[in-house]
Amino acid sequence: MEKKVNIEKELQLAKKYKKNNNIDAAREIYTKVLELHPNSKKAKQGLKSLSSDNNRTKSTSIDLSMEQQNQLVSLYQSNRIEDAIKETSRLIGLYPKHPFLYNFLGLCFQSIGQNQNAINSFIKSLEIKPDYFEGYYNLGNLLKSMGNTDKAIVAYEEALKIEPRNSTILKELGNIKDFSQDNQRIQFILDIYKNTKDAQEQIEFGYILFKIADKLGQYDNAFQFLEKSNHLKLKTSNYDVDDHISYIENVKSLFENSDIENIKTSTNDNSKNKTIFIVGMPRSGTTLTEQILASHNDVTALGEQNFMTTMINNLIQNNKEKIVIKDIQNIQELYLKEQSKLGSYNTKYLTDKTPHNFIYIGFILLAFPNAKIINLSRDPIANAWSLYKTYFTADGLGYSYDFDDIAEFYKVYTDIFEFYNEKFPDQIYTLKYESLVEDQETATKDLLAYCELEWEDSCMEFYNTTRAISTASSQQVRKSIYDDSLSEWKNYKEDLKPLIQSLEEQGVIS
Repeated sequence: MEKKVNIEKELQLAKKYKKNNNIDAAREIYTKVLELHPNSKKAKQGLKSLSSDNNRTKSTSIDLSMEQQNQLVSLYQSNRIEDAIKETSRLIGLYPKHPFLYNFLGLCFQSIGQNQNAINSFIKSLEIKPDYFEGYYNLGNLLKSMGNTDKAIVAYEEALKIEPRNSTILKELGNIKDFSQDNQRIQFILDIYKNTKDAQEQIEFGYILFKIADKLGQYDNAFQFLEKSNHLKLKTSNYDVDDHISYIENVKSLFENSDIENIKTSTNDNSKNKTIFIVGMPRSGTTLTEQILASHNDVTALGEQNFMTTMINNLIQNNKEKIVIKDIQNIQELYLKEQSKLGSYNTKYLTDKTPHNFIYIGFILLAFPNAKIINLSRDPIANAWSLYKTYFTADGLGYSYDFDDIAEFYKVYTDIFEFYNEKFPDQIYTLKYESLVEDQETATKDLLAYCELEWEDSCMEFYNTTRAISTASSQQVRKSIYDDSLSEWKNYKEDLKPLIQSLEEQGVIS
């Protein structure tokens, strides 16, 4: 039995090598398996597929090892983007016909906002390997984030020609293309959904079918698709809302146990660029707010960053019981260092739109007394529904798939915000999402005044910006503000009764 398990692992590794176009490494494994098991159909088929793939792509110099690829990915995940770009460029000199390298280079450029370089890199990977699925997928994602919907659709459709039943691509395409009148595609998706045993396909196809049924006004059917997908997504994830809440309580205790007043009087903020931190529950309007500010000439938007989480995690993991001035100085120094890696900017403000930074508001204001903190507030029921109906890729949003978890987490958010608001009176600006929707001009004027920014008409036409947006709200903020989002949840008011009850029990609503 042990020997069989090892063979299966070898075959999986060979498949992974093949997917990354490391043909030599894949061939070596398949050959080794056949030496041990001459009748292995999987190994024979794998070896045969390598020959056909190699003839089709006409690619040469593809000796890049999986170890080298993993090293690049490690640099990327560690936010060492400049190092990743340098090392990738060096490897391109050695392996100029390897599509993975250009595809990876594109992801690096995209992460630092060099979108045209990213597009060029993705296209180069496709010139080398015309049937390179990953190249089309990443190109489509970038074009979608830039608001170039038509070209994004073309890229996704090309990817689907290679992998027609890929649920992730169909889900992404369904976010920017209306499937509700495409009966052939709907039937195709339904057939797979009904017959697949793959959990990820069940989840993603369920989300697609939810959006289609919702668009058609078939709300009962829509909710059934969504509920099933959410239950399965939560079941197959490693998320535990109690662990998440426990972590937040630890962060709060670390702050409470410290001599905050002494640290306040001893901290200097000499940073040239002020940062606007936009926080709140996800789906509360944080992306919209950043988009409005990003339309101002004195603001550069940097999107979501995980700098604060990484730094506070280090304090928690080192079993710190309280913070001292040195800790805050380290946070300030390391944050600015990480921020500088994203580029050099001459604007008055940079933004950090990381909703869960509400957990660290106190630490942010100790490190950066001049920072602007904007907390987004939205009607809890509408906010909770928006969370529940949205497919998130981030693990930290696992509470979104269960009514009780949403209500419990929402309560923690309101509690810790009130805690920091008492510690730092008049230093946190609360912006109501409904105010932006109902009276955009007045809300925008008040927002700019808080940020000490002059009025610019461009802030009213935020949807015209070309900056890339990678969050779940990327398509909504490409349009002018509309008020449908305020009452959309009422289409599902019967299904949402348990959610409303949970919010009431937590004291979030009355």
